[in-house]
Amino acid sequence: MNVNVYLKRSTGTTSPLVGQTSIDGTNVRFGLGINAPVAKWDRKRQRVRTGRDARLVDINAAIEREVQRVTHAFRKLVADYGRTPRPDEFKTAIQRVKAGKQIGRLTFNAFVDDYIERAKTMTNAKGEQINER
Repeated sequence: MNVNVYLKRSTGTTSPLVGQTSIDGTNVRFGLGINAPVAKWDRKRQRVRTGRDARLVDINAAIEREVQRVTHAFRKLVADYGRTPRPDEFKTAIQRVKAGKQIGRLTFNAFVDDYIERAKTMTNAKGEQINER
């Protein structure tokens, strides 16, 4: 799996970084949660030109970590499902990784715990808060 890294916008002094990959011909884009200086961005290498600036070296290290986390999430989904994950499954897995939650198939207890946590923000058709229990 190949993850391409882009600047979200090429104007201003800094820009958020966006990752993109293709799953079964569908492009999946996701934020990396990293900002990079626009003037130092190398489009060909998809990294920041560092020179001797330790801060820029740290940005490149953070990019590498995020790309590895995304790749690991994809491989875990393939191993769990025995097939290539759908783009929506992959995007959900990336969000779960960023939140520090388990990805792939959940145990029943983990599923219930996750539902209880999400239920705190859910509302019914009337707009009333759903009781999680």
